[in-house]
Amino acid sequence: MPENINTLKVSLSCDNKEVNSGISADVMGDQWQALLWMVNQLVAQGYKLEKGQFFITGNLGQLIPASLCDYQADFDSLGKLNFSIKP
Repeated sequence: MPENINTLKVSLSCDNKEVNSGISADVMGDQWQALLWMVNQLVAQGYKLEKGQFFITGNLGQLIPASLCDYQADFDSLGKLNFSIKP
C-alpha cells in the first residue's frame, strides 16, 4: 500500500499511447471517503460485502469513450493492469 492513497499518479494507455491521466484524489477528493460512501450505498441497497472483494471508487482523470485496442492502466506504486477491448 502506498504511503498516501490519495497521491497516486494514474494513467491509461491505448496501444502504448497515453489517453488519460489523473491522480487518485480525483474521486471525491479522497479515496477513503469515496470508499466509505460506496460501502454505505451498497449496504443500504442490501448488497452483501465479502472478504476478497475489490471496489473501484470511480474514474481518475477525464471520462473518455472506449476504443478497440490494448489498454494498460498504470496505478503508480500499486502496479499495472492490462486489458483489451476487441470487436
